[in-house]
Amino acid sequence: MQKINSFSEFARFSGRCFVRALGVSPHSAEEIQQMDISCTDKMRRGFGFYTRISSLPNILSAVDTEYYTKSYINWLSSERKKLSIKCTETENLSLRLGKALDKTVKLFTENHSAVNESIIKNFAVKLLFRTDFVLKGINSGDVRIVAQNVIKIQEYLLFYMLYEAGFSVLLVQDKCDVAICSSLLELSDKFIVGEFGKYSVPAYNPDCTAQSSSGISENSNIKIVLPERKSRNIIKTSDGQHKAEQNKVSRCEKTFEELARLASSIVMIAVCDRFGNIKSSGSGIMIGRNGYILTNNHVASGGLRYAVRIEEEEKIYETDEVIKYNPMFDLALIRIQRKLSPVPVYQGKTRLVRGQRVVAIGSPMGLFNSVSDGIISGFRNIHDTEMIQFTAPISHGSSGGAVLNMYGEVIGISTAGIDEGQNLNLAVSYEHINHFIRGFV
Repeated sequence: MQKINSFSEFARFSGRCFVRALGVSPHSAEEIQQMDISCTDKMRRGFGFYTRISSLPNILSAVDTEYYTKSYINWLSSERKKLSIKCTETENLSLRLGKALDKTVKLFTENHSAVNESIIKNFAVKLLFRTDFVLKGINSGDVRIVAQNVIKIQEYLLFYMLYEAGFSVLLVQDKCDVAICSSLLELSDKFIVGEFGKYSVPAYNPDCTAQSSSGISENSNIKIVLPERKSRNIIKTSDGQHKAEQNKVSRCEKTFEELARLASSIVMIAVCDRFGNIKSSGSGIMIGRNGYILTNNHVASGGLRYAVRIEEEEKIYETDEVIKYNPMFDLALIRIQRKLSPVPVYQGKTRLVRGQRVVAIGSPMGLFNSVSDGIISGFRNIHDTEMIQFTAPISHGSSGGAVLNMYGEVIGISTAGIDEGQNLNLAVSYEHINHFIRGFV
């Protein structure tokens, strides 16, 4: 195993490694961002795959459980040699992951005193689900995977499996080291960065070309685009001093007609199979200028390609880019190649209350950008997810649409309706949305 002693070395080296970076220093944020810039730029130029993740999802839906259970059974039937899941589009990767899964399951079994076939199967099924999550969008070439604050043995063994499959893995342990036995820790190398928990580590921003160029060599061929400075109006006061006028956007309630105009920032998404056949449709919300569209995970997970339609445009924007997704909160982020006019997401300055007026915009039953109004009728906690119950009518196809307050801010994303009731509709709260889209707006 090649010795790695810094984030920059992980970004540069050739080969594969499994290493833990322990602690954090005052310079870690800049060093990690420069690693992101370097590796993301290489990926965009077609030289491999890079991702940095802060948490791993749990498998929740019955459909996913059935799919990955079947994949596990098929792997057993192949004499534990060949693994076929969503990311294994090539025979080579299928065989590499199959072999790596065999080693990982054996390690898991050896390190559990009371283990049976059911426990092993549940471990493997979750492992396969998370493998598809980490390797979403993988292409050929050099693969680098970075994960932050891995704690449990199941998580650690996931990244060991990816290392055994031939990938380079870095665990950024800025809060504490992995809580497992020393024999398993020895499977990975380590280097000391600083003290645990003293400084914060920035979230990964895939659109990270607009970063500082410090720490990048002149011959790195990485194009750094400096962020534009925000313009400020300079006012000369009566005492001769100068001060900067703050750029404040007036916040006032809008009329229903003004809110309806925001439909131009809500899109309709046709969900297609790999051959371009439409399987279903949903809605999405522009949340980032660089092509980022927020929708429901249950919308995005229904297909492999997406045809995005923007109001008053004839062009259909096709994409297969799923930037990230979270089944627990039913959120997904896709991207199209177009500059967008995003809708602001509510920042929670005051608490939402029952009886508060809202407007819902979506494409129910394929009726593009229908607008309806109602009120917040309650707040629900469903499977540890904060949901807003509202009365604005929605139907199938509205999933992924926006629920707005009267200031034109997104307070929720339409997720579900209860067919047996009348106007019993649910939206994932802005709090989960803000956490999910951090770094993309």
